[in-house]
Amino acid sequence: MGVTGISHRQPSEVPDRLTRLTAALERYESGLQALNQELADEILACRLAGATWSEIGERLGMTKQGAQKRWGGSPREARASVHRDGCSERRS
Repeated sequence: MGVTGISHRQPSEVPDRLTRLTAALERYESGLQALNQELADEILACRLAGATWSEIGERLGMTKQGAQKRWGGSPREARASVHRDGCSERRS
């Protein structure tokens, strides 16, 4: 949904439109953070259930090395993190 061919300007609307743009960006970023956390939680659950990095990488459309690098850690480390903190931690 692109905006092309705009030949007129309404300068009085610019500040309001920029405020709306900022709000939309904040909602977008918040949504991405929530989705990233959900994905990290599901990957952790897969690892705790015994899924291999090859299986996880295949589902995510990436190599096992790429998946492990991004969400790394062993199931043992993940379990320790869950027990220590009472919740999962996202790994970067």
